[in-house]
Amino acid sequence: MLKMKIYFVASLFVFIGICTAVARTNENNRKTMIHSMEQLQSLFKTPPVAYRSAPLWVWNDEMTEDQIDQQLQDFKSAGIGGVFIHPRPGLITAYLSDKWFSLCKYTVQKGKEMGMNVWLYDENSYPSGFAGGHVPAEMPESYNQGQGLTLQRIGQLPADADKSFIVLRKQDSKFIDITDKLDHHKNSTGDFFLYQKSYYKNMPWHGGYSYVDLLVDGVTEKFIEVTMTGYEKSIGSEFGKTVPGIFTDEPNISSPGGLRWTPALFPEFEKRWGYDLKTNLPSLAYEIGDWKQVRHNYYTTLLELFIEKWSKPWFKYCEQNNMDWTGHYWEHGWPNPHHGGDNMAMYAWHQMPAIDILMNQYSEKVNAQFGNVRAVKELSSVANQMGRQRTLSETYGAGGWELSFEDMKRIGDWQYVLGVNFLNQHLSYVTIEGARKRDHPQSFSYHAPWWKNYKPLGDYFARLSLALSAGKQVNRILVFEPTSTAWMYFSDVQSHKNFSALGPQFQEFVLSLEKNQIEYDLASENIVKDIGKISGKEFIVGERAYDTIIFPPGMENLDKSTFNLVKTYLQQGGKLFSFSDIPRFVDGRESDELKAIVDEYSTQWTRVNSVHDPQLLQRLASDKIQFHQPEQVGGTFYHHRRELANGQVLFLTNTSQDKWATGSLDMRGKSVSELDLLTGVTKPYFSTAMDGFLKISFDLPPCGSVLLLVSDSIAKTTTENQPGKINIIPPLNTVQISKTSPNVLTLDYCDLQMGGMLEKDVYFFKAADKIFKHHGFAGNPWSRAVQYKSAIVDRDTFAVGSGFEVTYSFQIDGDVERSKLQAVIEHPDLWQVSIKGKIVKQNSAQFWLDRKFGVYNIGSHAIAGKNHVKLVASPMSVHSEVEAIYILGDFNLKPLEKGWKLSKAQRLNLGSWRGQGLPFYSDRVNYSKSYAIKKSDKRFVVKLTDWRGSVAEVLINDKSAGIIAWPPYELDVTDNLANGENEVVVVVTGTLKNLLGPHHIGPVRGTAWPASFESAHENMPAGNEYDFIDYGLFEDFVLLESDGPVQKVYWRIEQAASPVFGTMDTVSINSPVRVSISSATPEADIRYTLDGSAPNKTSKIYTGPFTLKQSAAVKVCAFKDGLKPSSVVERNIYIVSEKTGLVFRYFEGNWEKLPEFESLSPLKKGRIYDFNLASLPRRASNFAVEFSGFLKIEKAGEYRFYTNSNDGSRLFIGEKIVVDNDGLHGNFERQGRINLKSGLHPIKVQYFDGGGSQALRVLYKGPGIARQVIPVDKLRFSDE
Repeated sequence: MLKMKIYFVASLFVFIGICTAVARTNENNRKTMIHSMEQLQSLFKTPPVAYRSAPLWVWNDEMTEDQIDQQLQDFKSAGIGGVFIHPRPGLITAYLSDKWFSLCKYTVQKGKEMGMNVWLYDENSYPSGFAGGHVPAEMPESYNQGQGLTLQRIGQLPADADKSFIVLRKQDSKFIDITDKLDHHKNSTGDFFLYQKSYYKNMPWHGGYSYVDLLVDGVTEKFIEVTMTGYEKSIGSEFGKTVPGIFTDEPNISSPGGLRWTPALFPEFEKRWGYDLKTNLPSLAYEIGDWKQVRHNYYTTLLELFIEKWSKPWFKYCEQNNMDWTGHYWEHGWPNPHHGGDNMAMYAWHQMPAIDILMNQYSEKVNAQFGNVRAVKELSSVANQMGRQRTLSETYGAGGWELSFEDMKRIGDWQYVLGVNFLNQHLSYVTIEGARKRDHPQSFSYHAPWWKNYKPLGDYFARLSLALSAGKQVNRILVFEPTSTAWMYFSDVQSHKNFSALGPQFQEFVLSLEKNQIEYDLASENIVKDIGKISGKEFIVGERAYDTIIFPPGMENLDKSTFNLVKTYLQQGGKLFSFSDIPRFVDGRESDELKAIVDEYSTQWTRVNSVHDPQLLQRLASDKIQFHQPEQVGGTFYHHRRELANGQVLFLTNTSQDKWATGSLDMRGKSVSELDLLTGVTKPYFSTAMDGFLKISFDLPPCGSVLLLVSDSIAKTTTENQPGKINIIPPLNTVQISKTSPNVLTLDYCDLQMGGMLEKDVYFFKAADKIFKHHGFAGNPWSRAVQYKSAIVDRDTFAVGSGFEVTYSFQIDGDVERSKLQAVIEHPDLWQVSIKGKIVKQNSAQFWLDRKFGVYNIGSHAIAGKNHVKLVASPMSVHSEVEAIYILGDFNLKPLEKGWKLSKAQRLNLGSWRGQGLPFYSDRVNYSKSYAIKKSDKRFVVKLTDWRGSVAEVLINDKSAGIIAWPPYELDVTDNLANGENEVVVVVTGTLKNLLGPHHIGPVRGTAWPASFESAHENMPAGNEYDFIDYGLFEDFVLLESDGPVQKVYWRIEQAASPVFGTMDTVSINSPVRVSISSATPEADIRYTLDGSAPNKTSKIYTGPFTLKQSAAVKVCAFKDGLKPSSVVERNIYIVSEKTGLVFRYFEGNWEKLPEFESLSPLKKGRIYDFNLASLPRRASNFAVEFSGFLKIEKAGEYRFYTNSNDGSRLFIGEKIVVDNDGLHGNFERQGRINLKSGLHPIKVQYFDGGGSQALRVLYKGPGIARQVIPVDKLRFSDE
């Protein structure tokens, strides 16, 4: 009873503290809160700086005041309102040194002068907590006590059992601690559980130290002291002003191996739950003892310790210093509890909660990034409940250099419609010198060819942030997240089907609510415990009141505090919909209490089977907005509604890349206006009024959106716009096409001369790695390491005679104009540069791409034939990073069997730049025509019908008229044209993808990690094997004339529906396969190929079902005049023997690298036809699989094998490792080669997933075989 009373009092203090925090934060926020339509409209055209985006500004150089001046001005010109100073690998200036703080002070002063915010970032790289090595250096107890417990279960004690931290023995149904009595059990047999401590490892990433245990008393306080004291002295007077707050990045309590442990764990657990965790440790791994209760209590304890030790000190510090604490955790791993257990519970302590959305690969799966509805809804729900005005997302990271404006808008709109309202771009580099250019690109900086056009997007998201920060999002439905249920079923050792099913099940449930346009918040039981209460029939969580509660599918457990609130809620007449049976566990213990309550209040508890039940959806719909048949809207459609004092804000968006979203809705109000996000203008929007509601229609193109303001007052209305007749205006001339910059060749292979040895034709990354290792480093120290103090630069003491030479070779045709050829070389002061043995000097007044990229005139030395550019580093320098070099000039490129050669420049035509000798070109191309215009009351619109680029700018008579970047690819230029002759120029801009890569991992799109650039052929491949994206204007642009009013879309060009294969077996045993195909587009021509090539308008036309008698890759596409061709749909059909396929062995666990498969017992094993993870019976994440069988080789010769995986993979031929692609990483490809004779060869592929998304593709190429996924019919179960 005493323990319970103490715990109640402690909980009460927590409740009072968190409520006080809510009140205080709200008081601060009211200073900038927008309550009315008039406030919103007055600020909308030019939003204040607080609503403008702020990128992670990567300080990755020897920082100078000049760099700070230049980039701050760049940011301001791009419509950006602030920056987060983000130390990151490559930083030369000593972190937390006097110079560091001096530069930060200078930045804050400049920011203040310019009216920009300067946010702080708390760490040298990430994860937060180690302060770039300073915390472990000054506080050894932060890392030296152990952070995990690894388990060995054994039948007899080993001789070294005394090295174990804890030894348990099973006795009957319990476990006894025999750690201090090992001699008594030395020779006996039994069921023993040996636990040894595991420790975070020292790593270059942590400045040579390890990560720290955030659950140890005083570690967070030490981190704050070490990090913030210097800031307080230098810029503390601007805290809460020019310096609004601080960002913490991915702090976590993950284990270095085994169970998470910390010195306070056992006493804290017993204090909370009243029993000893130590003698119940086996229940965390195995389904023995009270395993559900123990697991629930264990993960609850870890979460509460994380909040107590990390969140509360940071929250308190920021409150005391009038700062906003923002930053994110590893929210994508849910429901896996490794990183922290409950992200929502952590968000509650941030003044500005945040998430990150990495990459540009849309997926709606449970551990996805972009497309993961749950992750964003968790954030917005906590913000609503805690009364937080602003929510941040670190966005676009690792999206790749190919990220376009369309991608940026699509990703941003999707996050904003779900509840984000502060855009934090990842990243903006100070420099892309050396390895820095591979640090999870994109970069929002002057390096990007599209940077000068970014301001429209900067303004767009500023306006959207303003609008979606105004008023309040008020949802009346509360959906409990089944986190504590997941904890009961989670084990690293023994998987449970309930845990595997729960994540995908809940993800699908939440997604269904969104797509049915149901308005709801999610609930964290931890937050509900602290600020939940019942008032009448309403379930109150902080600042939000809910009249409907939902228990989702799979929910089996309630925390005791939740149970008590639900009981009171039902007693007071509240209604609850349950998509699962009555939860039968409370705090992990089986209980019939809730069933008894439900039986008593059965009319308020409704058991529901499907979220798609029309009657249910009607009951869940808001009384303020109802969508008509949302399931028929099309596209990927979402909405966000906010309430103002005298109206509502409504944001609608379509995330689909190829489908329109068309529909209508009824909404309370008396008039509606559109807030134009691109122009800042407010204009009437057509609607019809009936019985206090407005009927509002929408028609959104792919990636389209609209922001509406619905007023409680009658305002100026508009009639429904009827589309006018459009004509294509004939030009006065044919299109004239010209580059704006020289062509470029990227040379990424070199010859390396070092230590008396010559290695020829080496990929630049491998050359750099060899050089640094030769000179005593573990690899490039500026790549995957952070510098503790000046530890790296202090090693720059190389003797005379040290160093190396690298030589880059390229060929020139005799008719190439050579006089203006230039070479671009990074960090020019490090090298002696020569061509054909003649030393050349840098053009001191010129740089290219990056201010640290030097330009050399080499034209007078270049010759027809083979040329060599040599770089000599003598002595060696710690800054001597070997990188690709670039050749600039007026030439075309032709692919060779090894690389490229320069050929005579040719006139450009419509079509892909790549196909016209400009494969590496990343800048702009002008497409110009002249038109005779007679001004009238007509509208004039430039339309692009088929193109690809990051953005297209339209110039009218040498003045910018605006940009075209997303569907419908139109720009109204009426006000820009003059009577008479006008020159119209469409400027298509590429991206740095084709220039900087990655070039050698296949066609991977939407993601680029440092490792993506590290893999390449051992020697320079054929030019045709480099990976590029087609950029350019593929069909001529048109100038439209419309006699109607202003339209959202003037010429709607839709896409033919993708063909659909009929039901068939994709793998057939010795039998023909009947193939049927259809398209939903009437009268569309379906064309197909059987050889793996993409179908076009001349491919074979489908007239009816056909029979395949042998394996084929069937690719189909639908064509119809007036429509864009459909996307290509592919189906691999295999007609095979009974011996075809592979054997698989399946495992579950948590790994950071491939496990030792031979030491593990598989949970499942069987036969499978190929390496396709989708065909594998498995859980959603954290698993491993080993495929084995035999590969049939028809023709002897050299074969290349590739694995493209997320996370690690390895491929064996026989006993030889041919491809080693191990480790935690995103989609990444590695390759290897081997000579094979004809016949059958043993093949084995190992793969593991460490959480998040998964991918595995296994490819090969060889004599007469183009690069392709290994066909099913080449794989055998056995060699018989």
